[in-house]
Amino acid sequence: MLIKIFSSTYTAIILIALIVLASAYGTLLAPSPTKGVATLYASPIFSLLFFLLAINIIFCSLRRLPKVLKHLKHLSPPLLPDYYMRQKYSYIAEVNPAKKEPLLRLLRKYLHYGITQDGKHGFFSQKGILNQFGSYVLHTGILIILSGGLMRFILLQTGYVVPNARLIIPEAQSVDWFFVPGEDKSKGTLRYVRRSLGFKVRCLDFDEVKYPGSDIPESYSTTVEIEEGGLRTISIIDMNHTLRWQGFKIHQLGFEPNDEVSRYLVEVRKKTNKDKEQKVIVDFTPGTPIPLTPFMEDNEGVLLLWIKEARPNAQWEITRYNQKKTAQKEIVYTGSLLSSSDIDSFIVTRLVPDFRIDEQGEVFSATPEFNNPAIYVVTYKGDIPMRGRWCFFRKEFRGMGTQPGDPYAFKFVDYHIDPSSMRNPTLTVEVVQLPDERVIGRFQLGINEPQQIPGTSVTEDTVTSPGSALSRNNPFSVRLISTTQGYTTILGLVREPTTPLTFIGGGIVVLGAFFIFFLRYRRIFALYDEHSGKLYITLVCRNPGWRTEQEWKKLLNTFSFLETK
Repeated sequence: MLIKIFSSTYTAIILIALIVLASAYGTLLAPSPTKGVATLYASPIFSLLFFLLAINIIFCSLRRLPKVLKHLKHLSPPLLPDYYMRQKYSYIAEVNPAKKEPLLRLLRKYLHYGITQDGKHGFFSQKGILNQFGSYVLHTGILIILSGGLMRFILLQTGYVVPNARLIIPEAQSVDWFFVPGEDKSKGTLRYVRRSLGFKVRCLDFDEVKYPGSDIPESYSTTVEIEEGGLRTISIIDMNHTLRWQGFKIHQLGFEPNDEVSRYLVEVRKKTNKDKEQKVIVDFTPGTPIPLTPFMEDNEGVLLLWIKEARPNAQWEITRYNQKKTAQKEIVYTGSLLSSSDIDSFIVTRLVPDFRIDEQGEVFSATPEFNNPAIYVVTYKGDIPMRGRWCFFRKEFRGMGTQPGDPYAFKFVDYHIDPSSMRNPTLTVEVVQLPDERVIGRFQLGINEPQQIPGTSVTEDTVTSPGSALSRNNPFSVRLISTTQGYTTILGLVREPTTPLTFIGGGIVVLGAFFIFFLRYRRIFALYDEHSGKLYITLVCRNPGWRTEQEWKKLLNTFSFLETK
């Protein structure tokens, strides 16, 4: 009795109707934080409906499969001419007796030999046989999807499946837990439950890029360091790239400003070949490594900048992290942290006769006349440019670009231009020591002529390698710029081990549907009667289409030459 019930089509219709009604009920309650679709799919009742539907599909398939196999296996051609004349696609022709043997050979070539009885030779062939198994392929795909759903329900109860969790990490901090949404049964509200992650995730840096001229973020990313089993791996997670680790898929979900975290902006410069250099401005928290490889190329590993203290002359280190050599680290460069007040020379790089600024912030000269002359002064620490500022002719203020804490101000005192040529001007610049505004020198110089500031000296950073002394000039320089507000990054965490079963089952369902709707099961029968000298051919198809018509015409052309002239 139970087998009959579970193998009934009506049972399948009832179960599908109950699943649809349950889904509609969950959808209508979706705005509720503790009810709705997410809670419904994880409920035992919903899983029971899927389990019963799977049992129904199995019993239905097993009950009908033997009949289909028997029909396909014991197929034989009919030997009665009346059967051929009743079919839609029927061909009857008289054959020249002299062509009997070529006809039989041709029939055996294109069709399977059937039986011979009383001078009648029967042949048959089956095409599109996969159509008969399309429903079973489709049922197999559905069963795989349902099994994946049942496995997910079981793993969800054990905590292995993580559908929608969050990692909340302030910059420069590590966490080894995550938060999953749960229900507070006493209050009927949503709350987050903390669970162990199994490894540590450290937020090395959070980077936010805004649209020009607005506070709307265009993109944001998090640089994380994952520590597990004594090994560390550094990865970047952004809005378009996720990180897969130990079955988890970690993606960028959002961020929040964090007043308790202070970030410091530094400018990192690297000299390259042919007097070129790379420059990047990054932010850091003391004691937290700053990945440089995304901005500065290094084929031997990941470059990390370490700054222990955010103060001028503090020591910094650049280490190379080689993951191919069992996560080996080596110190490759060291130096002292520079600041905007740490300068020893300056250069005037530009003279503008009539200073103006356009809407895009670009400086230009409105006229060739010296109506509002200005010079651009760039300060240096050794051969490292620190910062530039505009100084205007005989103006008392310190110039555009001067910041609090600067040790010097520059005044544009005078200029001399050769009347015969507008080139090679002689400029007079006065250097004033701050904050007491004591004049320490007045200098005459040309464009791009370096000028040493009295009382300063040039120093060089050096490079080291493990176990060796200082060896060659350091191509890196690091300058402290300012302090910024930190962030707390919010990462989404998902672990769905049964998702591949859903995709595999979906693909098999599509394949079964293709067998059912795009392949047509056809049977071709042929009968040659030696007594009457007639050939009977028919094509039997339940749902013929335009391709069936073409196939039938092609079959007729094959045997039409045997007709008696």
